[in-house]
Amino acid sequence: MIKILIVYLSLLSSLAVSGQTATNAILFKISGNGLKSPSYILGTFHLMRGETVCSIPEFEKIYKAIPQVCFETDMNRNPSSTAMGEEVQPPQAKPMYKLTPQEILLPADSTYDKIIGAEKAAEVDTVMKTVFPMYVSNMRPTYAAIILQMMYSMQMLGITQENMQKGFTPIDYYVHAQAVSDGKSVEMLEPFAVQDSILKKMKMQKSASKKQTLAEEMNSLSDFCHTYSSKVQLINKLKKLYAEGRGEDIMLELQNNQYASGLTSGLFDVNKRNAEWMKKIPQMIKKKPTLIVVGLAHLLKNKDAEGIVANLKSLGYKVEPIK
Repeated sequence: MIKILIVYLSLLSSLAVSGQTATNAILFKISGNGLKSPSYILGTFHLMRGETVCSIPEFEKIYKAIPQVCFETDMNRNPSSTAMGEEVQPPQAKPMYKLTPQEILLPADSTYDKIIGAEKAAEVDTVMKTVFPMYVSNMRPTYAAIILQMMYSMQMLGITQENMQKGFTPIDYYVHAQAVSDGKSVEMLEPFAVQDSILKKMKMQKSASKKQTLAEEMNSLSDFCHTYSSKVQLINKLKKLYAEGRGEDIMLELQNNQYASGLTSGLFDVNKRNAEWMKKIPQMIKKKPTLIVVGLAHLLKNKDAEGIVANLKSLGYKVEPIK
């Protein structure tokens, strides 16, 4: 009986720490394999504000002591030109021309009720009025979808009325600005042309979609409204996981959660890019202790790649999570 109880307690204990694996972190120390001084690697997440790094355990201490910081690409380029993905960019102020009623409103003989049914129409009406009180029930679906996408982007990036003027700076650009200001040596793992080509691929995929009928536009808006709350809940969960330093759990959510579509669209050729980076990283950290700052999906195992942490371990480095 005592043996059974011990086994039972052991099982409970293993379940309790199952979320605390050696890769369930966002910041890692790289040592061993002949390194005279350790280097570090941080996984970033494009939904988090740059200031988030200040709350990562040991980050400020590590940053102050490290002489060199390395990023994915040329950080002097405009953030809006990177492969973050257009759908997670902060809303940008653009010159607006005055829209006509015909561009904003449906024709008098068309209604959501008639085309997609009363139930879907009611849900669209409810969600749109919740996120945008100025919404009217005969708004064109294309125009309504633009508004809903903008509000969703603001939710993703944590942009509110209070901090809107401040804008949004991703973690990598935040750290880069600080590194330049502090006179640290700055390196990159790939030329900007690589990420520029990724952005072009993404734009080509979007432009390749066929023109929708009015009914298809309404159904697309209806689908977005139907999943809006769940998408926002996922965003809040991912941010919480990042704040807790649970990188592996973030990757699991991004790969397995049905509402994660669009949150990892910048991960084209991740395995190929990692392989190229691994040709540079060992030489770089051998020459000088370095803080490497890359997207979390490059760092940890996902459906496309084993991840840089695993790659470094396979070369004989000791890679330890910092929590």
